[in-house]
Amino acid sequence: MAETKLKNKLMCEVMAQDVLPAVRAIMSRELINEHKMSQSDAAQLIGVSQPAVSQYMRQLRGSSGIITDEKIHADIKNLCVKMKDRQVKEQELMQELDNICRMAAAVMMGNAPAESISS
Repeated sequence: MAETKLKNKLMCEVMAQDVLPAVRAIMSRELINEHKMSQSDAAQLIGVSQPAVSQYMRQLRGSSGIITDEKIHADIKNLCVKMKDRQVKEQELMQELDNICRMAAAVMMGNAPAESISS
């Protein structure tokens, strides 16, 4: 049933409503749990509010379970390392995040196998 709902959405809907919140939830947990950042610091890096990160952490926003592809998770983890170490400029961050979201949406909609986008 959920798969049918996904197939009836436009790619932009899937990205905005499902993928981007899921990616941000994974990023929040990665930065806070693995890199020991505060919610405020993680929020600033991700570009959302601290209350949004709190909701991601409590699983009230962004169902990270919808992104199951290991390569996409690895790309998100790699991006978090770059963000934490300040090794990525804002424009590069946006491009990598966009690539991750596009690949996740395509995989979720059954349009493409995931390929690593890490640099």
